[in-house]
Amino acid sequence: MQQAQAHVEDLRLDTERRLTCKGSALVRFEYLNWNVYIRRNKSKKRPDPERIERVKRIFRREGCLPRHVEHHIPAVIDQRRLDAALEDARRKGRWKGITLPSNYATINSQDGYPELEFPGGIECLRGRHRIEAGKVWLPPTEKWWIVDLYLSGISYELETLLVEEYARDSPKVRNFLCIASGAWDCRRGFIGQDYFNKRDN
Repeated sequence: MQQAQAHVEDLRLDTERRLTCKGSALVRFEYLNWNVYIRRNKSKKRPDPERIERVKRIFRREGCLPRHVEHHIPAVIDQRRLDAALEDARRKGRWKGITLPSNYATINSQDGYPELEFPGGIECLRGRHRIEAGKVWLPPTEKWWIVDLYLSGISYELETLLVEEYARDSPKVRNFLCIASGAWDCRRGFIGQDYFNKRDN
């Protein structure tokens, strides 16, 4: 019964994700805001210096790889502002396509990610410590990240999944993933702990 419910919920969230994910873009740090993230995490009004140092150590050891899909940061944007940013990028010759590269679209993305500008910023749902570490670690010309853009107005459940997707301290997401995968032992702590512990925000 639990597996069937998890399957239905997984399918619903996956469908919503495909419909609301508009693609991915290169966005400079100055356009990344954290108001939604802070509102959902009252204790995180200020970045945790220890976590920033941990991310910097990862950058030193493995490099800073913002293009890797698993390192992308989800953010929300309304359609009007996204259209304006795309039109601006086309006008400046930064993007010639009609749609953005996306895991959820079968389009040709060999030209890479377009750089989009968002006056007023966009609301990131996680990844704050990566960006704070990047501000220190990266040279000025590389202070950007790949952001997966979702339409504003997504459901609370999808927003929660995106916020907590790789959170190591999220029993809710950990339990959901365990049930959905059928790996019931991880709820008892027998498997999967290393996977959840190695992810960072």
